[in-house]
Amino acid sequence: MRGRRRLKWGALGATAIASSLALLSPTKAEAQTYDIPIPLPASVDFNDVVLGATSNLRVETFASVEGGTHSRIVNLGAINTGVSFGATTGDIFSVATTSIEVGRVNGNVTCEGLIVPVPGSVVTGTLKQLTSIGRSNGPVLHAQFPTTSLGSLNVLPLQTQTLAPGRYSALNVSPGGTLNLRSGIYYFDAYVVDPLSTVIVDESAGPVEIYVNTTIQHMGTYRTPSGGAPNVFVGYFGVLPAYVGAAFPGTVVAPNAQLVVGMTVGNTTHTGTFFGQGIEVLPFTTVKHRPTDHFGIGNGNAIVASPIKTPIVPIKDPSFAPSFSGTLDPTHTYYTSLHAKPADPANGVIAPRYCDANGNQIAGPTDAQLNSAPPPGSTCPAIAANTTTCPVDPNSLTNTCITDSDCTGGAICAAKCLDTGCSQIEHRCGKQPISCGGLPAEANCNEYRICPRAGATGTASATAVAAQLPPQTTPGPDATIPPDQVDILPAYSRLDAELCPRTDPPTGEIKDANAKNGQDGSQEWGVYFQPTSEFGIKAVKTADGIGQLQDLHGAGGVAFGGIIFKNRVEVLNTQLKAVVDDCGVTLIGTVKVFGEALAVWTPSAAQSVHLATKDNDSIATPGLDYNRCTSAREATRTAITEARKANLFARETREYYSQNGLTPQLCEEIEQEIKPAPIDPDTGLRYDCNNLDQISSAGKINIINAWKTEYDAKTQSYVNFQDQLGTARQTIQVSDNIHVFDTPHPYHLKVLDQDFPLGPVTLNLAVEGFGSWNISGAIQFGIGVDGNFQKTTEILTNSLGGTAPRLGDIRAYGGPVLTPSGVVGILAYCGVGIPGVSVGIEGRVNLLDIKIPTGIVAAAMRVSEPDTRSLTGTDWDGAPKPGIVASNYRWITGFNWNANLDMSELDGQLDLAARVHFLFFSHTFRAKLFGWTGFHQNFVLVSGGSGDTLKYSGDFGKQGDTVAYTEVPAVTDNPPNVAPFGPPPATCIHPPR
Repeated sequence: MRGRRRLKWGALGATAIASSLALLSPTKAEAQTYDIPIPLPASVDFNDVVLGATSNLRVETFASVEGGTHSRIVNLGAINTGVSFGATTGDIFSVATTSIEVGRVNGNVTCEGLIVPVPGSVVTGTLKQLTSIGRSNGPVLHAQFPTTSLGSLNVLPLQTQTLAPGRYSALNVSPGGTLNLRSGIYYFDAYVVDPLSTVIVDESAGPVEIYVNTTIQHMGTYRTPSGGAPNVFVGYFGVLPAYVGAAFPGTVVAPNAQLVVGMTVGNTTHTGTFFGQGIEVLPFTTVKHRPTDHFGIGNGNAIVASPIKTPIVPIKDPSFAPSFSGTLDPTHTYYTSLHAKPADPANGVIAPRYCDANGNQIAGPTDAQLNSAPPPGSTCPAIAANTTTCPVDPNSLTNTCITDSDCTGGAICAAKCLDTGCSQIEHRCGKQPISCGGLPAEANCNEYRICPRAGATGTASATAVAAQLPPQTTPGPDATIPPDQVDILPAYSRLDAELCPRTDPPTGEIKDANAKNGQDGSQEWGVYFQPTSEFGIKAVKTADGIGQLQDLHGAGGVAFGGIIFKNRVEVLNTQLKAVVDDCGVTLIGTVKVFGEALAVWTPSAAQSVHLATKDNDSIATPGLDYNRCTSAREATRTAITEARKANLFARETREYYSQNGLTPQLCEEIEQEIKPAPIDPDTGLRYDCNNLDQISSAGKINIINAWKTEYDAKTQSYVNFQDQLGTARQTIQVSDNIHVFDTPHPYHLKVLDQDFPLGPVTLNLAVEGFGSWNISGAIQFGIGVDGNFQKTTEILTNSLGGTAPRLGDIRAYGGPVLTPSGVVGILAYCGVGIPGVSVGIEGRVNLLDIKIPTGIVAAAMRVSEPDTRSLTGTDWDGAPKPGIVASNYRWITGFNWNANLDMSELDGQLDLAARVHFLFFSHTFRAKLFGWTGFHQNFVLVSGGSGDTLKYSGDFGKQGDTVAYTEVPAVTDNPPNVAPFGPPPATCIHPPR
């Protein structure tokens, strides 16, 4: 259980601000205090509400409110509650009439007014209208504005400002500007964050709270210093509309204003909780629920109680907190009830488990049990003191000692490690923690024992640890490359060999495709089917450490239909494809029934897998992210080209200079190649290469070292661009699967239904076609560029031989796994009777019942390992340049595809049938006469690869750099005894591969 300390700083006055804002002048401002309760329905927990309004609430077209069972929307106002076309929400609690306009509610709708669902709307739970939802007092929004204002601040484009906690008149962050906020409370009269601006929120020392008086507009990007999503709290007390446009992570409470969430153009995703007098979620906006911990421990409800004189300060611990936590302001201290914080393993929070005295897990206490008084007569047993194995509090260490008698005040003589390996120790007096002293037995006490975490108990030994580790010395058979295929990198080439052009870098490629036609019946009548599968992997074997996956794709599809008078009538055609390169993902899906396209990607479907709609049949990585990645990749490639060129020239000119000294040709070439050219510090002008006698010895050395300076600068530029490339690639990192359809789609076609008078009776003939189609399955895809992206590592089992992926390596996979199915049948009836009623024979024949499970997946990994080749005695001998790690690279691939056919034909039955057709009433009564079994076939159509799990399948070969990026020593003196004019250095420089 976890608590967070909130300090109301209003009574502390203005806090010192950063030096960049020193021109702001403190002024007197009006003191304001707000205490506004947040009402809730009686049966709804505050933690489960993602949208809460007290006037009106509307979720617009194709907007989405997500969060599972914790995504309830609440409107306690009497105006209206609406879910527009294509919108999705969770449970709805509303006082006003609720309209569902062809939207979807994943849960229940409870309304004190009427519920008006438009035909086509979906509600997965129950509808309860004219039902009271009650009222309860939720948390209280409290703020006290300081009386001293630090003035206004305008952050201009391309400017970065740091703001300290305190009160300000107005804040405006212009497009391109960056604002830094740190832990604490900020008060503003007006708060405007423009589009394309950035607010960096540092929560490392506690939460960031923002309170605004009159005007608020959020249109920029909020992130933590590490690039993550903060959890900002914003309280707004004005009456003008509050706009939350760009993706906002946190909680906004605007009890007196209309709260508008989303952008009028484009898709945005907001993560947090939003309360307002009125709320409008704009079209194509996604709101993902994340509870706030602003009002209490572990996202619990705030309960306003009688003031207590002494504030209780919680213990800061990542998983647990004491029973109550104090909140101090100048007049009151409120406390909150105890709740378990929801499990969040990614952030180190685990769900508590409770055990009995013997360590057996039992059901945990409810919130009511935790916060109610212990039952009369209850006791908690004593806990014995631990004086043998309990550690000493390192903060209590004092004087050195030899025995316990050297210590006073209950301290003992303890050993303290002086280094990380604890090879040296010293003895100092210190006290054991209070918990080591045990606890006495207590009356009127409830005891709850929290189970130890897994692995927290037991005796550790080398054998026990080794048993939990996989073998590291004996790779699996699929990880072993035959001796004749082992890559042996040659030694680093000589400098002169690198100065002239060679061939472009090779590209490795594997690919395959299958399209097998099949049919049953005759050439004139029957059925046909055609499964298709395709995969391809193409990767560039570069030696520059950048790495590029040109193309990886897996595609599959199935078409089937009937043959009528030698003509093919296509019933179903589906094609699914995943395309992945090192900067993005594209998913393509086409589903046609009788030639009509039915599958269209929606913005909500794209956003659910972190992609964006591209056109009607594809979704892809957003263009901004993709272009940023490709631009960063090309900039990095250009930077390494320039670094290599500078490397080679620096070494070549140094070698030439040692043999020939500084010649006019060499001087002119340096001035032509280096921009800007070296400058003579004595004259402030370029060196005169035609008058070398006029250049001092120090000047000549400066000219030669110009290439070393250039090399050092270009190397650092490459390192910077490489960091930017890593950041851009991590933006597009994604792995998921997206489902196509999951329920059958029936269809019915009436061919003939006609009455023919035959004297006093009527002959009725009817012919109908029927069937259904479905595509169950998904497109799986993924791309990753860091050491935590494990999906492809799991697919390509044993491919790394026990080693872990390294940061920057590329892993990608993609392909569909689908099962198209379809049923085609015909029904014929012949009967006699009077108009509207007839009795006769009905025959039903299933012409075709077909299923074609098909799966295609391709995967590729660019694996790197340290370059162990020796540099001793080579032209590159020296210390490696910081930021450029010498590595070898190779591409490992895997693939698998298969398609099976499961087909039944011509089964059916004959029934005695009575048909009643009168006005709007139509029904058929049947009695089975007999049935027959048709034909059934099941066989493999196509298959290939290496089984269900892709093992090591292909290796494009190891590639290592021919240049080592090591330091180039600077020239420090003039070479003796050289010829006056030697040959100029080589000018043919080969760009990096």
